[in-house]
Amino acid sequence: MKFRLLLKAIAPLLTVVATVSAAPTATAQARPTAETASPRNATPAEFARLAAEADTVILDVRTAGEFKAGRLKGAININYHGVDFAERLAALDKSKTYLVHCASGVRSLKACQKMSQMGFAKLVNLAGGLQSWSRAGLPLEK
Repeated sequence: MKFRLLLKAIAPLLTVVATVSAAPTATAQARPTAETASPRNATPAEFARLAAEADTVILDVRTAGEFKAGRLKGAININYHGVDFAERLAALDKSKTYLVHCASGVRSLKACQKMSQMGFAKLVNLAGGLQSWSRAGLPLEK
């Protein structure tokens, strides 16, 4: 009888302890990377740093005309508004990290959302698009 009373008294305490011990720690909640969060926004400096890493693909979702006018070195172009957009995305390697950008960051964010729905896990959007890239003084290829 005493054991049952003791168990009833400490059961709520055990529940709290179990919940707290299962909660993520501060280290587990560290700053997200291209590997851990998808999609996420990056500053031009972060985007440039990630572009230099191996196994990343720079994806420009602007029109072909915008792409020809100026682009990031090594970027591939798949027009977000193109009729074959989803088909061309489906042909990409989902295991790679995709650094996605457009002119202002709107189309690229929508592209990241679409890619996430398609099973791409490592997505980074250039916040502010190439406008923010240019304001940061970073280079474009012609």
